Amino acid sequence: IRHINHSKKYSQHKTNKRSFLQIKKMFSLKFIALPLVIIIITFISFVFYNSDYFVVNDNTIIVNKTGFLINENDLKGFIKSNLSNTKLFNINNTNASNLLKENFMYIKDIEVTKKYPNTLVLNITERKPIFAIYNNDINESYMVYEEGYIISKISKEYDFLFKVNYLDEIIENTYIQNKIFDTYTNLMSQVDKFDLTINKITFTNQNSVVYLDNNIKVLISYSKNVDNTFIIVDSIIKNTNEKIIDTIDLRFNKVIVSYL
Repeated sequence: IRHINHSKKYSQHKTNKRSFLQIKKMFSLKFIALPLVIIIITFISFVFYNSDYFVVNDNTIIVNKTGFLINENDLKGFIKSNLSNTKLFNINNTNASNLLKENFMYIKDIEVTKKYPNTLVLNITERKPIFAIYNNDINESYMVYEEGYIISKISKEYDFLFKVNYLDEIIENTYIQNKIFDTYTNLMSQVDKFDLTINKITFTNQNSVVYLDNNIKVLISYSKNVDNTFIIVDSIIKNTNEKIIDTIDLRFNKVIVSYL
């Protein structure tokens, strides 16, 4: 019996010793493996970071734009100088968007999208010209955009724009007066509702003159609400029999009609 107990104790001691050695070996491997894994990951990260794998270049910048106003060569040249040869993850979308808006006034909105590993997509919406302005001192017409912003001379793609005689100095990269812009947009939105056609509009600092295709002149004050302008004009024309109307003056509280 004593011999059997002694054998059991020896066997148990041997098993415990073997388990301890296995645990010790396992911990030793972990302590060796963990730093090794960290070194490998660090090395791979260093190689990738310093390689050209994430670098944006001319061939990986995709520009999608609407309109004809932005010169594509100028745009690509600017992008090449400021965004090309930059790692994609170092490009801040908001900063890139603001940078392009500040340097290209034709840009109304821009969406910057990243496609890893190194593709930058720019979806650009151009400002839309509403009409053109000119005056007797210059031979060129200038395009007026949303919010009344004057950016540049008219381009051949937009030669169809309605041209307004603007009796004031025309300065690029400035705004025309809000009252003038609002008057134009309101008039154009109304006239299509009636059997009337506008041939010409002249804007001064005080009022506007609308020339209809039937040679009637309509005088409008900026201080007056122009929403009902053509309702009044249409009613006067329809209720005039044999007389030929020369001018309809809407600048005052009382409408004044002049005949030829």
